[in-house]
Amino acid sequence: MGIILRLTCAAIVLASAVSCLAADAPPRAKDGVLDLRGLDLAGIPPVELSGEWRFAWQEFEDPAQPSRAKGSISVPGAWNDASRPADGYGTYRLTVLCDPGNELGMLLPAANSAFRAYVNGREIAHQGEPGTFKEGTRPAVIRQMVKLGAQGCPFELALHVANFSHRQGGLVSAPRVGAYERVLRQREAGLTLDSSLIGSYILLALLTLLFYAMRRNDPTPLWLGLYCVAMLVHYELGKEGSWQHFMVGGEAPWERYRRIDALALCLGTPFLTLFISSLYPAVARRSVALAIAGVSALAALPVLVLPARLHSYFEPYVQVLAIAASLWMAGVLAL
Repeated sequence: MGIILRLTCAAIVLASAVSCLAADAPPRAKDGVLDLRGLDLAGIPPVELSGEWRFAWQEFEDPAQPSRAKGSISVPGAWNDASRPADGYGTYRLTVLCDPGNELGMLLPAANSAFRAYVNGREIAHQGEPGTFKEGTRPAVIRQMVKLGAQGCPFELALHVANFSHRQGGLVSAPRVGAYERVLRQREAGLTLDSSLIGSYILLALLTLLFYAMRRNDPTPLWLGLYCVAMLVHYELGKEGSWQHFMVGGEAPWERYRRIDALALCLGTPFLTLFISSLYPAVARRSVALAIAGVSALAALPVLVLPARLHSYFEPYVQVLAIAASLWMAGVLAL
């Protein structure tokens, strides 16, 4: 009877949580329109501009003119998820209805792999140089925060996006809009968290590598130190983009950025696997650890020799391998 009562209470709590989440679910765009009227943008986090955007494939529409696009596309998501090739270009457009009087800001994540963004026909940001063919497109990586200022409400957001450099094209992450102070606060909080993680990885990497330098007979701290270096590079390049402070114009060269980040992810798995194997030699089979490390290291070879357009096809396999290695390590730790 007690078990039934506990299960019933758990079901009620879960149902309540789900209903609360559903009630607080942010609005989504439909048919190229996102209605934010009635929302207290100064009191809530920036809203993700997700849902159905208007989309003109293989056309850069004039952002100052009404859209002629008859199609729509889901954001966030790659445009080749909708039976289009990865290579190409197009215009994304979204009308945002909001109450006047708010000083707005926008967070623009990196797209694949170049774009220009316009609000009410005025350019507000760009990533690389989008073009209608490969030679006329300059891919880059940058995450941006834009103060919309006097753009007012409602407003129309248009993006010219081009991709000839990745297996997935388009807006794979959605922009966010909100009261400027909230946008600024979220950006600063993200940078603070990134800086804390990066600082922790630097400290742990230095300590473990110095410890290994003094006691070379035990490779355990070496593997942990190298894993921390790999994660340090990944977090420095990813998330909020703290690396942008060291780049002229804030943009990172596409090929170099993608290669370094992919290498960090490829090498993080074998380093952590070898660390667990060395830490628990009585439980972890060394042959399994070496096999995982060897396959992970092999996955890094395409990253070294191929452009991002091609080595990005190996990313799903690297992720599957990382999941498999994590399950094996969890099993070792559970024994």
